[in-house]
Amino acid sequence: MPDRDENRSDAALLEALVAACVHRGEALDHGHIATANTQFDLGTRLTRELLARGQPARNGILDLLNNENPYVRLHAAFVALELDPSRAEPVLEAIGRDHKDLNLGFSARFTLEQWRAGNLLTISKWNTK
Repeated sequence: MPDRDENRSDAALLEALVAACVHRGEALDHGHIATANTQFDLGTRLTRELLARGQPARNGILDLLNNENPYVRLHAAFVALELDPSRAEPVLEAIGRDHKDLNLGFSARFTLEQWRAGNLLTISKWNTK
């Protein structure tokens, strides 16, 4: 049985978060929606645990803004809107500009549009199990 999230190190959670984002992106790119949803749920759970741990773990999320994978950057930028909008917004702008597809480009543009309009419900405000 895998370790419970609260027993894992920040580094292990960040590694698992990166993997979840990458796998979600691959699933979306291939039209495997159920797998993408499962990976999204996993990424959300890991993110919430990291956010609850305080600034060192939050800094780890901010570091993901520079990850090579655009799906990792997209997720990190969404989360970072709460942590450091001045770092998150340029990442979303770049993804929106550089990726014209629905999965990445549209998601980045829509997220940024909703954030700037004050309509985005950020992850810390989600009601989850």
